[in-house]
Amino acid sequence: MPSTDSRAKPSLRMDDRDAAAEDVAEQRRKRSKIADHVPTNPPAGAMPPRPSIRAWQQLHDGSLLMLDAREEAAVAMERAGKDGVAAVKIAGFDLDGTLITTKSGKRFAVDARDWKLFHPTLVAAKLEELVRTGFRIVLFSNQNGLDKGHVTPKELQDKLEAIVKKLDLPMLVLLATRDDQMRKPRIGAWKAMHKLLEDAPLDLENSFYCGDAAGRPKIDGAGGRKKDFAATDYKFALNVGIAFHTPEALFLSSKQRVHVRPDMWEVGFDPRSIKVGEGPPVLDPRDAPLGKTGGHEMVVMCGSPASGKSFFSNHYFGSAYVVVNQDELKTVAACKKRALEALNNGKSVVIDSTNRDPRTRKEWVTMAQSQGISVRCFYADISKDLAMHLNTFRHLTSTKKIPDVVIHTFYKNIAPPSFQADSTHMDADALALLRFFL
Repeated sequence: MPSTDSRAKPSLRMDDRDAAAEDVAEQRRKRSKIADHVPTNPPAGAMPPRPSIRAWQQLHDGSLLMLDAREEAAVAMERAGKDGVAAVKIAGFDLDGTLITTKSGKRFAVDARDWKLFHPTLVAAKLEELVRTGFRIVLFSNQNGLDKGHVTPKELQDKLEAIVKKLDLPMLVLLATRDDQMRKPRIGAWKAMHKLLEDAPLDLENSFYCGDAAGRPKIDGAGGRKKDFAATDYKFALNVGIAFHTPEALFLSSKQRVHVRPDMWEVGFDPRSIKVGEGPPVLDPRDAPLGKTGGHEMVVMCGSPASGKSFFSNHYFGSAYVVVNQDELKTVAACKKRALEALNNGKSVVIDSTNRDPRTRKEWVTMAQSQGISVRCFYADISKDLAMHLNTFRHLTSTKKIPDVVIHTFYKNIAPPSFQADSTHMDADALALLRFFL
């Protein structure tokens, strides 16, 4: 059994938390009913089972490619029913940088034949050990290069079949080809795997995932290493609620801290920090008023794309306010026209745009002054990591994703509003800092 030095405590993304909690509870109930376990380990000295490679399948409208190379006996047992069958232990693996690396030494393979095992002997030996001790091998890999046309389906399929034949062990291969629920660290592919296993009870306590994208930092000096390009694999294990291992720890038995210490890894925004129904007040200062009690006014929003400005503008101000949204009106000129029309009709206005610098905000302040009304600025004071998280969440649940470069550019150039710089015509308490925690 693999070590558990880097066990990821069960933790889920906000949008999957309730459903996943129900799934885990149901699995535990199923396991509690199992009285007579059918042995899953082969007899000592027996040859490990061999794969039976079937035709590739497209799942979820082609979003997930599946190669079923499980042994016939296991498939037959799962199809026959779950009664009396021991909970399934999953040994999940990433592909590139984990099970294989490039022969060329380049980061990306130059062709379908540019690969070799992560270690010439230890990878196969570890996987065979896992199969002998009752684990099901499942590969979960993001392959968005297929959707972008960087590789053809045949090239990718030929490559994976060659890897399966090289390892000569039963396994499932699940390849996410689009930026949707199937793509790690989201758990759509895990749910698809569970369905392929006929919803057999899963042994989450002993299952694990191994991948090279753990958020490990750069290490300088002799024996150093580059920073991980992402923490996708570690986050995937966190979302599922299973243990996690780096390939160096699992295959090479490395004890180096950077490979076995999750507290050293950088995951960006951590949704576990959000407590439903808890947290700091929405507004700072806490008693900052939302709507104006007398007359009308202009509210200028300021914040990153995907920071929640539009949600706040549309849900926290009443019918006395007209929301002016540049995403809908397209141009600044159209926004100014809409704002003036609303003000002339006795309405207050909310300027729903990024308004990232004093020059942009001053244009709106000048308009308000010309109309003889007061101005307030609400600043969505959130981190870039949280904005990225919310952008992805919004993409998965409702609207088109904003390109990451747009958010990076905002945070590179943001000049946050301040009383001294932007509010010479405002009351001292007119500037409210808005914190969104969903």
